[in-house]
Amino acid sequence: RWFAPASVAALEFPYGFAGADHGGFASCIDLFDDIARRMAAIEFDVALIGAGALGIPLAAQAKRLGRVGLSLGGELQVLFGVKGGRWRDDPLWKTRYFNDAWIDMPE
Repeated sequence: RWFAPASVAALEFPYGFAGADHGGFASCIDLFDDIARRMAAIEFDVALIGAGALGIPLAAQAKRLGRVGLSLGGELQVLFGVKGGRWRDDPLWKTRYFNDAWIDMPE
């Protein structure tokens, strides 16, 4: 409820490291190059990144573009009150942190 930016944009890309689906990319470097090209084509101030092993290289790409990149991994969900699988069933999270403002992941 606290987050009210002027606009939010997202770059969607395949999780290229799952064995069965490399999203049409021959390597993770090819995937990175595609994402870096798309990052350079949009206007942004801060990139909030939840991209596994590509997170730090993508944050570095944001810096090369003269912007800010924050790689938070899966914890990016927590920042926005999204109940990810790793927290949903944790008793501490259920009783201490979750409230009516949290949402579940889409199907």
